[in-house]
Amino acid sequence: MSGNAAVYRHKKEGRALRLFRGVGGLVEYMGAFRLDEQNPYYTTDAPETGGGPLRSVLVFRLRPFDIPPPAVQIQPGLASDN
Repeated sequence: MSGNAAVYRHKKEGRALRLFRGVGGLVEYMGAFRLDEQNPYYTTDAPETGGGPLRSVLVFRLRPFDIPPPAVQIQPGLASDN
């Protein structure tokens, strides 16, 4: 299995989903990720590689697996009860 199916089924298959940033040469390891359990992906339009025509693509929502999410500070008075 490869491509989108491998990403979508990584948890069920017991496989790690590791993210790297870069193209050829030097790449940066971003850590282990998992799919968002509520909304694992959405579809949108994007041009084909090389500037081709638009096509429908899947965009996976990844969540850090081994990296804690960054802390968020909320200033007093900005929170809403609505």
